[in-house]
Formats: sequence, C-alpha cells, structure tokens
Amino acid sequence: MKNQTGLEYLILIAAVLAIAGLVVFLVTGSTSTSKKSALYSSCQQAAAQCRLMKAANPNEECEFCVDQCSDPVSGEEIFPGAINCCKLGNSSMIYEGSPGCNATQPGQAVCGNGVVESGEVCDSDSVDCSTLGNYESGTLAPCLDDCSGYDTSVCTEINCDSNELQCTGGVCSDLTSGDEGIGYGADLFDLSSNYGSPNCCGDDEGEYYLYYNLEGTKYQSTAACCDALTDCVFPDGSCVNSDSGNQSYHCYSNMVALCEAIDDVGTSSGTYCCTSLPDADDPSSGWQPTSGLKESDYSCTDGLDNDCDGLVDLEDNDCWDTQELNDPESSGVAWISMDLDEYNYPHVAYKNTDSGRLRYAYLNPTGWHFETPDSSDNNGEGASLVYAGGKVYISYLSVDELKLAIRSNTGSWTVSVGKQHVFPFMTSIGESSSNSIFIAYEIDYDTDNDGLADSSSLEGVDYTYSKDIIFDYDNSGPGLFIHFSVPKHSKNSPCSYLAVNFDLSRSKISALCSSGSSSECNSFDSGEFEFNSVAVDSKGHIHVAYYDSKNGKLKYAYYDGDLHLSSGNWHVETVDSLGNVGEHTSIALDQDDNPYIAYYDVSNKDLKIAFKKEGIWHIGTIDSAGDVGQFASLAIGSDGNPRIVYADVTNGIVKYAHPVYTSH
Repeated sequence: MKNQTGLEYLILIAAVLAIAGLVVFLVTGSTSTSKKSALYSSCQQAAAQCRLMKAANPNEECEFCVDQCSDPVSGEEIFPGAINCCKLGNSSMIYEGSPGCNATQPGQAVCGNGVVESGEVCDSDSVDCSTLGNYESGTLAPCLDDCSGYDTSVCTEINCDSNELQCTGGVCSDLTSGDEGIGYGADLFDLSSNYGSPNCCGDDEGEYYLYYNLEGTKYQSTAACCDALTDCVFPDGSCVNSDSGNQSYHCYSNMVALCEAIDDVGTSSGTYCCTSLPDADDPSSGWQPTSGLKESDYSCTDGLDNDCDGLVDLEDNDCWDTQELNDPESSGVAWISMDLDEYNYPHVAYKNTDSGRLRYAYLNPTGWHFETPDSSDNNGEGASLVYAGGKVYISYLSVDELKLAIRSNTGSWTVSVGKQHVFPFMTSIGESSSNSIFIAYEIDYDTDNDGLADSSSLEGVDYTYSKDIIFDYDNSGPGLFIHFSVPKHSKNSPCSYLAVNFDLSRSKISALCSSGSSSECNSFDSGEFEFNSVAVDSKGHIHVAYYDSKNGKLKYAYYDGDLHLSSGNWHVETVDSLGNVGEHTSIALDQDDNPYIAYYDVSNKDLKIAFKKEGIWHIGTIDSAGDVGQFASLAIGSDGNPRIVYADVTNGIVKYAHPVYTSH
C-alpha cells in the first residue's frame, strides 16, 4: 500500500509477530529474485497486450516485446525465446523455466513440428518462389522461423515489359493478344488443369481479375474483371465497389467481409468494425471505421463487442462512468466502505488520513454531501459501513477501542464505544440473518499475564441485542487472525452469524458459522491469503473472493450446501492470474446470484472487475488513471447493477464508478 495506513498495517503486524516470538518473512527471496519476477511480469503483460493488438491487426509485430522481455542491464532475453513468445501473444508460456514457445500446449500451434496448424501459413517446408508472386522459378523459399509465411528474400523478382502483365509461373503476357486471365495487380494463382493454361485479362491499371474458391479444390473460371483495386468480389464472382456505402459488407484483401448477422457483430477487418446490424435509418450501424469507436455508443447490455476491442459490456471501461468525491476536508483516504440505500444511492465511510478522522459521504439528487461522524482525534481505522432500516451504521477503531457511529433517518449522529484492547487493524459490519447489526473484530489476548498480547481471537458483537459472539477456530482457541469479513446482508444465511477469516498461525482461510454460544469452522483453502470478502446468495450458499498473496492471484470459492449443517462442498477457482492481481477484493451478488468482484491490479495499479455469467468469468479494467483501486468496495442495487467506490491514491481522493446506463 502506498499510503500512511499501509505503513501502519505493516508496523502493527510486525509488532504482533515479534511479541509472539514468530519470524515471518514478508518478502521472500533475494533482491535478484524480486527483479526477475518483475521482468517476467513485464514480459507477460507485454504478451497479453500483443495478443490484443494482433486481434485488431494480424500484421502487428509488437516490437515493444524486445524491451519488455529483456534484462535492462545485460540486454539478454529473460529466457531463450521469451521475445518470440511475447510477439506471438503467448503470455501463458512466459514463466521461469519455460521451455519456450515451441513447447506443446493444448490447442496451441507448434511452429517447427512440420504440421501446418491453425494460425500458421507454413511449417518447416519450402516452396518454389514462382508460387509466391512475381518471382522466377527454380529457387526454394523456406518457411519463416515463426511459421507466418515464406522467406521471399531468397527469390528473384520478374519484371515484365510495359505492355505485358505478370501471369502464373513467371509468364509475361502481351496485352494486345486478346488473352483473358489474371490481370493487372492481382494476386497470382493457378486456375488448375481443368481450365487450361492461365492467361491474363485486363488492358489497363484500372482493371484486374478476382476469384473465389467455390468448390474447395477448383477456382471459378468465370470470375469478373473488376474496375479498381478498391473493389472486392462476392462468392458468385461478381464485383462490388468498396466506396458504395453499403453497411452490410466491407471490402478488404479483395474479399467481402459481411455484417449481416448477430455472429458478425464484433468482427474486424483491421480498420473497420461490424458495430451492429445494418440499419438504413442509422448511419452509425453496420461497418464503421474502428478508430474512435466506443462500446457505450451502441450498447453495454447486449452481450456483443460493438467496438471490436475484444471486451463486452461491463468488461469495457467505455461502459463505466467514474466520478471524483471532492471532499473539501480530505487530501488522503483509506479504509473505504459502501452500501446502497433503497433508491440505489451510495453511502460511503472512509478515513481521512490527513486529519486522522472518520468521514462519511452520501449521494442524492442534488449531489455529493460530506459529514464528520466523530470529531475526536485519531479514529476511522478499519471503517466498515452498512445501510439498514433507513439508518447508516459505521464500525471503526480509535487506537484500540471499537466504536460504532449511527446516523438516524433524520441525519443526527450518535457514537458509542464498544470493546477495548481490540487489535487496531480492521472491523467488518453487516446485517445478520435475524436483521440485527453485527460487528466482527479481532481482540488481543495476554495468555501469560505479562501485560503484552501474544495471540488474538476473532470475536463479534450483536449491537441490536447487546450479545457477544464467539468464533473459535476448530475449537482450538486463539490464533493470529489477520483478514476477516462478514456479509453486508445475510438474511438467507443458515448461520446466525457468519464470518470468513484467514488465520496466519494456521495458514488457512475458513468460513465460521456461529449461533452465538458456539461456532463451526469450515476451512476451504490453505496458503497465504488476504483481503477476503463474503456474500450470501438467495439459497443461503456462501460466496467468497480473496487474494492469494503468495502467488499473486484473485481466487473465488463458493459452498453449495447448508454451512451450518456441513451438508455441501466447497468449489475453489482462480479468477485472474495475469500479473499480480486480487488485493482489496469486494464481492456482491446480483438478483440471479451471479458473483461480481471488484479488486486491485497490483502490477498495473488499476481497478478491475470480474463477473460470472452462465459459468464464464468476464474480466475488465474499469479505471487506469494513476494509482487507483485500493480499498475497493462493491455493492449491487435493486436494479441489478454494480456500483464501486475506491481510492485514487495518486490524487488522495475517493472515486465512484457506476454503469453509464444508470443515472447514479
């Protein structure tokens, strides 16, 4: 974290570990190992970018791969073949110990195995130069090292006289002979023996011959001589002028690209995009120049890639509106939390790191408004907010005291002090299955009575019923509880009180289900995890998003049964692993129980979103302007649309993002 709160967090964690007598290495490996990891990450990102650029322009050479996949000091590749992997867009093969991009991967073309596979023009073979264009016969042109074509640098070009045209096999044909055949400027081809010897057609530079392979093995013998090189040919052999303005087709490489069916939308010819089905009354429909297109100019809800950038609907940042919360008293922010009211307006709590106080912001039809719930010094750490019954509840910490600020439906604030000796890091607040306000927190234990805490325990309090909640890990007592969360709203939960927690001392992340006097623990992953977030769906099933800090991945888990009865199974998935991603997760579910996750891309310092529809994860970058995305908090309104608040560290402010098709 690049702010005051992140530094406090590291110092506090280090202090607890030292008191417990543990040695925890927060940074593994040597400086050289960290440098190597950064180089591999840089090369992976470059490969991913190259892959996207090639989708728009197959001829893109991605020369930036040379710098991104080489050691800046020695100039050497990070591993043999790394630059080639990057230029092929093969980010999955960029890792330490990679055998290079000739290694066999499921579904991946292997250049050099002698088999022409999808995406290859040739593979380890050679052909006579005369078959490749205006070249003399008798010389073999070898396949290029990347299998993208043949090396014509070894070929000798043929130059016909001014009154002749070049035909198949290097033959020059006299224009005055009346022959018919290929024509001026056309690609060379063989009509096959079924149609006699190839001839030339056309008598000037404005006429040339086009063909189409109708039968798979033979070319049509009656294809037309078109009027200009901008023309292209339909399957029946007729020519069409590309300047005719027809929105249903576009000419490129002398062939017709159609834009007539839903499956055509999102296809690109490089400079043109099939944006939507042609409409004679809408000049922006059909084929349009790709430059300057935006998804939001067409639709962000149709499941189509309307601007041909490879991103659909909310994957595309064109479909998001971002706003700055210009708090007049804030020049640095942390611990941001949000919930939505019954009108889908956001209510936000956060710590102003400049003043060291808790701040509250809300949006209504007149704009954003800001308040200070607690004017005492040094508070707001671990702020967590829930909106329930027309009131706003914010749990937070003031040094080692747990506090609760409540805003009534008339706008007045009351602040109460709850537990003391609370571990000064975070809180999590939500509405329990019985509609009571529940707060989870971590409390220190001094088991040897030396005045110093040597362990901690995840505990809770039901504010509505003034009841303490017990969370025990496998009935084995306190541990070292680092990151935990409770659902904002859990009316369908089978647990009276539910929390997800990572216990550093046991290296496990678990769901804890409590009835108040006892609890059950259900672990679902082992490793090193942070930034977990939990939600409960309409069936009472549990969904968790969390960050695998050891491997730099965003992960997701859900339980398909009744957690209280342990009647189901956990399902764990890796959602995003491109670079170091997944910090500051926040999960919410739409009305169909589809998960949405907002999170921070550590490698690129961006805010990202992942959502699952019909079993498929969709991933997109919402905001990349500066260092943005830490302390992300996501909520989904009654209209089924997500909203997100997050920190803009570069400018020290809170930002708010919502889909462009919603008013707020």
